[in-house]
Order: sequence, then C-alpha cells, then structure tokens
Amino acid sequence: MQQHNQLEQTAKQIAQQLRKQDAHLSPHLTRQLKTMRENAIRQAHASPLQKNGRGTLSMSLVQYRYPVVLLFCALVLALSFVWMQAKNNTMTSDAYLLSEDLPPEAFVDEEFDTWISKDSY
Repeated sequence: MQQHNQLEQTAKQIAQQLRKQDAHLSPHLTRQLKTMRENAIRQAHASPLQKNGRGTLSMSLVQYRYPVVLLFCALVLALSFVWMQAKNNTMTSDAYLLSEDLPPEAFVDEEFDTWISKDSY
C-alpha cells in the first residue's frame, strides 16, 4: 500500500512539472497531447475484446494460446479414445459372429428371425 502511495505521489509530481512546462507549448501541440492522453486512458481501461481503429473487433490471442493448445490436446485424446473403442467394438463383434455355430448370414436373414421366434413358443 505504501509503495502505491509513493507511486501516486511521484505521478502527481511529474504531472505538476508537466503542467508548468506546457505554458511554452503551442495550442495545436497541447490539443494533440490531450487527445493522446485520453486515448491512453481509454486503452488502459478497455477490455481485451474491443473495437479497433478500423471498426472491427480485435482480441489479443496471445493470452489464450495455452488454454487453446490444452483444449486441442484434450480433444485429440478424446477422439483417439473414441476411435479405439469403436475399433475394439468392431473387432469384438466380428469375433463374436465368426465364433458362433450359425453362419454370419443367418444374423441378417429376416426369415431366420421369424423362424427363431416361431420356434421359441
């Protein structure tokens, strides 16, 4: 807190010295300095998502680089897990069909399903 007060006092002293010196500046230069100071204050209080000078939205992507990379890695890991599970399920179902006493064609034959359901009564 004390350091903040010292910085504030130093800033006030610098501003006071600048005010003493601006009496020698031209009105045009004074207006330019005032405009530049106001722009600097606006930018200091602006959010990261703001309109730039061309009227389009701009955002600093550097601050989001690590979370985006982490999210991408998690997505790749999740997709590889899903792919491996699907591949494993395919291999398991193929092994099941081939290990049965019935031929694989029997499982896709509609008449066979009808025959099984009649036989089960």
